[in-house]
Amino acid sequence: MFKKYYFLPFLLFAFVNGIHAQQVSFYNQSDSAVAARLKYDDSALAHDSMLGREAGTEGEIKARDFIVNNFKKIGLTPLFENSYLQEFDVNGGANIGFNMLEINNNMFVFNQDFYPMEFSSSGTTKGEIIKVKYGINAPELSYDDYSNLKNMEGKIFALLYDIPDSMKKAGFDKYQNAFNRANYAFSKGATAVIFYNNKDGLAVPSKVISNNINALPLPVLFADKKAAKLINVGKFMNANIETNITRTKCNSSYNIGGYIDNKAKFTIVIGAHYDHIGYTTTSTGKRTINNGADDNASGTSAMIELARFYSDTTKEKYNFIFMAFSAEEKGLYGSAFFTESNIIDLNKVAFMINCDMVGRLDSIKKSLTIYSVGSSPAWKKIIENTKPEGLVINAKEAAESGSDHYSFYKKNIPDVFFFTELHSDYHKPGDDVNKVNFTGLTQIVKYIERFINNINSGKKLPFSRTTTYW
Repeated sequence: MFKKYYFLPFLLFAFVNGIHAQQVSFYNQSDSAVAARLKYDDSALAHDSMLGREAGTEGEIKARDFIVNNFKKIGLTPLFENSYLQEFDVNGGANIGFNMLEINNNMFVFNQDFYPMEFSSSGTTKGEIIKVKYGINAPELSYDDYSNLKNMEGKIFALLYDIPDSMKKAGFDKYQNAFNRANYAFSKGATAVIFYNNKDGLAVPSKVISNNINALPLPVLFADKKAAKLINVGKFMNANIETNITRTKCNSSYNIGGYIDNKAKFTIVIGAHYDHIGYTTTSTGKRTINNGADDNASGTSAMIELARFYSDTTKEKYNFIFMAFSAEEKGLYGSAFFTESNIIDLNKVAFMINCDMVGRLDSIKKSLTIYSVGSSPAWKKIIENTKPEGLVINAKEAAESGSDHYSFYKKNIPDVFFFTELHSDYHKPGDDVNKVNFTGLTQIVKYIERFINNINSGKKLPFSRTTTYW
């Protein structure tokens, strides 16, 4: 959980629906078998060899590879263009300063009507806008959007961002790359490039700008909403553009994502952060490793176990995404990058379940806290209908902004966060495997399965705003 200085989320897993009485399981679902697998995974992730799993370090890479190997064994489909990995800046991305887009004396709202694209540079320019359709020159296909244009030097080029499927099937799929199209526009004399779409529901670029990307030598914007509408209907347009982006080279970090496609309309995101806070070194070179067995090897192990469980079930009414987020401890950077990257259509996410620190269930109190119950009017009824079977449920309305579910909450996605509360070993070397309650963790995993089984409509849950803190 992230307390401003650092944070911890971890997300558990989630899913929805399913008639498990009809399940043919490849994984033994007895309590003892589940507990044994959870202990094995937690022990591997919280081993000294993982060096505390700090994002952007060797330890993260080792943990990353362990999780990827598990996703492969389970048979999850890679989520990121034939890869399980989504690379991002360990420090959260470049610093975005003042940005401006004015067209025909209409001033547009940054991050709502427009934003700089990831390969944009800083700069200012004024000039006439010319529409260049998709900005494609494909001589092998006898196609050139520039062929009838003259006097292009020094102007601002407006290009349609999303290429239609009919063109992609005709051989234009490789021209979807916006960097290459913007670079070609620069070679034709553009002083800036504005990408836009001519209708709703089309693909849009990520809002996250990397510190490590090679930027083009001109401002490149994506126009959305009101700005896109004006460009679509406009004929004689002039623009005033300013971009300010400060990049500082940094290490990379990695989200890990796998997918189960049930051909459903909506998808459940099941996740956990796998990073921790690393180790400290004394003046004599002695390392003290913070293994984070509860924070958040426990949640990551639960997410992996749920991926096993749902890979065995009959076809569900929802698709599933299983996510292991990194750089949570540095500020929810991994989950924020995922939700801003537009790699999936967030409108198709039914809900998200996050499990952060679920390994220290008190053997007497048996209290499991569920945060963000106020993010959907449906949650209270689902909790009421889910038999706790030995657990005491402590439901809280607040979204609790210190864990990865909050990145989804900010996108108006219903979410819940499972948590067994803080303890004296939080972010200390004492957070080790021998203190994890694997019997309790097994109870929590099976409770979440029942919790999810009470959501079987195949529909997206309604979202509602609630209180937040931290």
